[in-house]
Amino acid sequence: MNVAELVTVSIILLLVATVVALLSRWLRVSYVAGLVLAGLAITELLPQRIGLNDSLILNLFLPILVFEAAIYVIKIFFRRGGVSPLVST
Repeated sequence: MNVAELVTVSIILLLVATVVALLSRWLRVSYVAGLVLAGLAITELLPQRIGLNDSLILNLFLPILVFEAAIYVIKIFFRRGGVSPLVST
């Protein structure tokens, strides 16, 4: 995959992530769940694989998704009036 194709795929994936963010906010669904569903749909629709290796996904994308999911869970606890698991000792 040359640089032009990589840039094109990256821009398309960023646009998809933006659309997923807007839809998840509108539908009041977790952003992470929306990204997972979008990723499953993309892998089924694409005829070729995108050149991402396992270490890139585990070291770059997974920590971001886990952090965002943790923030979302903490917000739910505070909205319900409960104590956050990170605050209680």
